[in-house]
Amino acid sequence: MLQDTAAPLENSRFGDLVGYALRFLSLTAVRPGEVNNSEWTEIDWDKARWTSSAAKMKIDKDHVVPLSRQALEILKAVHELTRNRRYIFSGPHDRSPTTRSISG
Repeated sequence: MLQDTAAPLENSRFGDLVGYALRFLSLTAVRPGEVNNSEWTEIDWDKARWTSSAAKMKIDKDHVVPLSRQALEILKAVHELTRNRRYIFSGPHDRSPTTRSISG
C-alpha cells in the first residue's frame, strides 16, 4: 500500500495533497487527525520538528514529533500548494495567511 501512495496523484482535484498527507502520516506515525489539523506555525524548520501545543492535544505537555529528511521534503512540496493557508494539508476553504515562510 505504501508504494501506491508514493506515486503522484496527478489527476487529483487538489494536486497530490492527499498523497502527500498519507506519506507524511506514514513517516510521522501520528494519528490521522493530527495530520489533518497540523498548522504551518507548528513546524520548526531549523530544528526539524513539529510541535503541537499541549492545549491543542489536550494533554499536559506539548507533543513534539521529530521530522525526517523525507518528511521535510514532503512539507516543502506541500508548501507550494498551501503556502497561504493556516493548515498544512488544507483544502480551498482555508484561506488564513501564514506568518512564517520556510527557509532553504
